This record gives sequence, structure tokens and C-alpha cells, in this order.
Amino acid sequence: MSIECKFPSSNESFLSSDPHAGGREMAERTSVADLHNCEQAVMAAARKERAARAALRKGIKPRQPSWTESDREAYEARLAHWQAASRALVDALNRLRRTGERVSR
Repeated sequence: MSIECKFPSSNESFLSSDPHAGGREMAERTSVADLHNCEQAVMAAARKERAARAALRKGIKPRQPSWTESDREAYEARLAHWQAASRALVDALNRLRRTGERVSR
């Protein structure tokens, strides 16, 4: 599960539509668009992580008296989903940080 924060083609065509735009101005607009896309990716990843965490907490958990083998399998699937969502959120945050550092230079 990975949410990319890359430059979407719709923005590329918008930015390249002005043939008189200077290289620096174009790079600045591209960087700001990249930063915005990364922010959107972080928000989407955070929503997915919260939903996965809620699903993990909602289901039956180990050491409950009625625990069965099928409960274990379902719990492991929910746990794996939450772990993947958490990694995707961390990745999106790291991309946002790197993009922010690049934009601020």
C-alpha cells in the first residue's frame, strides 16, 4: 500500500501551457504543486491508517475467552492491514518532509 505524491499529469499540462514562463517560475510552481500533492497523500494515508486501527480495535482480540482459530486468522489480517497502512503513512510523511526541504531551498 503506497500513496505517491508525484506531479499529476493534469497539473503538468497546466504548467507547460505557458511557453513564456521562466524556468525558475515553472520549477517553483512545480515544487508547490508537489508539496500540495504530498500533503494530500498524507491526509489520505492518515484516513486509511485510522480506519485500519479502528477495525483492529473493533474485532475480537487474543486472550478473550471465546477466541478461536478463525478469530486468529481474522485478527492477523486486520493487524497486517493496519501495519501496511501505518507504513504507508510514515512513507507519505517522509516524502512530504523531503519535498518540503526541497521547496524551501
